Amino acid sequence: MMRVVHRRGESERTLVPWVERVDTLGARVRGLVRLVRRDECALSFEFESVDERRASTLLTPLSLDVVWTTEGVVTRVARLDVWTGFEQGEGDRVFEFRAGVADGVERGDELAVRQSQSSRSMV
Repeated sequence: MMRVVHRRGESERTLVPWVERVDTLGARVRGLVRLVRRDECALSFEFESVDERRASTLLTPLSLDVVWTTEGVVTRVARLDVWTGFEQGEGDRVFEFRAGVADGVERGDELAVRQSQSSRSMV
């Protein structure tokens, strides 16, 4: 199991203990169900190159915090309102969290996916 870690300078904290890589529609649906049920998880969309990436909450019954990164460095943070939110940013990875989870994450900070220390199930 993997977790998302937020780092600024020498300070480091775990944002969520569970991150799901989204690479199929099924993974997206499973991930959104987890996000609706609990705030201890995130979705991670990984890309092979840096480019403009869009995020939306179209048909999503909760608000999201979305973080774009390039090589682990935060390039943009946005809060998307329930059902109608739409934003875009540049990066090679996009994280989606329940609204409020990414409070305190700012441009220039680092986000990393690391091995979790816990083995409990998040299903």
